[in-house]
Amino acid sequence: MKIQHFLITLLSCVGLFACDLSGLTGDGGLLDDLTGDGGLVNDIIDTAQTCITVCGKVEQCDATPPKAQFNLGTSNGEVNELLNNDITACASNCAAPNRAKFGYSDCQISCIKGESCSNVEACWDSSSSAYKKYCNPEIKPIPGVNNQNSTGGTMSSGGAMNEITIENDTNTGNEDVDRLIEEPAVNNAIVDSETPVNVGDTPPKLTGHYSVMGTIDRASNARPTNSPINTGICFADTEETLTGTYVTYCEDGVPGIGRAPIVGNANKFSVFFEIDGAPVTILFSGEINADDSSVPAAEALVTYTYGLDIWEHSVTGWIPDDPNCTCR
Repeated sequence: MKIQHFLITLLSCVGLFACDLSGLTGDGGLLDDLTGDGGLVNDIIDTAQTCITVCGKVEQCDATPPKAQFNLGTSNGEVNELLNNDITACASNCAAPNRAKFGYSDCQISCIKGESCSNVEACWDSSSSAYKKYCNPEIKPIPGVNNQNSTGGTMSSGGAMNEITIENDTNTGNEDVDRLIEEPAVNNAIVDSETPVNVGDTPPKLTGHYSVMGTIDRASNARPTNSPINTGICFADTEETLTGTYVTYCEDGVPGIGRAPIVGNANKFSVFFEIDGAPVTILFSGEINADDSSVPAAEALVTYTYGLDIWEHSVTGWIPDDPNCTCR
């Protein structure tokens, strides 16, 4: 593609902070070969010059752009897409038509250009004051979650709320879940994807290994619908504290052991995984089948927290297959 070649040529100036465009814009230059439409030419030049400035600033500040892998929930190691964090990737991601997916929305570009070097990386944290300053994210009310006192409920889209009394001085049943649902990226993804949060301070006990399978049914700036979810999760231990319950877990093919806050009541639960070293939060909301401990239809929401509106939703089936699994 000539336009792609043009951008690559132009963006090779990254780090120089300025480029001589005369060879590309004069009579017989590359732009004349691309199109006679001055509007398109100007758009291309504006994008290129913006990305040269932005990526030059990233390089000058020795900042690390977000690095997230769009293949969560696939334990076979297949890499669907990777956000690289080198300067070449900055240029291509910034210039992409869907650049918000890669952490270069218009407000994030303004943030990178406007903040000091010490604060550039905060432009990729939707909960930071720098991000809020430029992007002004809205914290939306979550159906069934009462943020004003210690009484809440749970409501799926179109459902009726069931009042649940929470007695541990939190809004959801766990102080970390309270925090997570107020983070802009997670909050917006929950509301926009219509994923329920099953609140309560008496969640059911998740234990043993589950095979987890499903497909993405809706998404924003992430993997396409019908992408597979095929993994396994071991829930090893449960810890009850004064401000909420936590489960220890590990995922097949993923190194490390996690500790996740869980809320819920009776057989319904919501559990939040925060991926160590990655700007990702995963919410599972479901109901345990009392007969066989399966979870027939757990809603899964993967939120990429380096910007707004980057998420994928699926409905997954959980099949218990090893009650004595361990995480090491």
